[in-house]
Amino acid sequence: MITTEDRLEILELYGVQSHAVDGGDGEAWAATYAEDGVFESPTYQLTARGRDELRAFAENSNGAALARGEQFRHVVTGIVLDEIEEGRVRARAYMTILATTAEGSRVDRSLVVHDELVRVAGSWLFRERKVYRD
Repeated sequence: MITTEDRLEILELYGVQSHAVDGGDGEAWAATYAEDGVFESPTYQLTARGRDELRAFAENSNGAALARGEQFRHVVTGIVLDEIEEGRVRARAYMTILATTAEGSRVDRSLVVHDELVRVAGSWLFRERKVYRD
């Protein structure tokens, strides 16, 4: 059974991750993943494995938007958690990526996220993420 404390820690992890990638902090974003974590994205047609590749992806993911004068904001909602076994959780969520400018905001894309999280040394981390466009 997923405890209330675990649920709150996992929800906080989603927030930390969104702020890190939106701020271009690849190190902090990669640190939300286990050492052997995997991120798969059809948008970027890539699979990033391990913290070095994850860090590089996060550092560069907003480059095109920033060049257009836009700032991405990752908004994660509808998070549903299911325990696989003790220390492993499957999560499903919706992610909306907003592109914001001084003139306003627009939805850049709407995604469905499938995550697996693991407890490592007492903390929850993402082990695997697969992102699908709606």
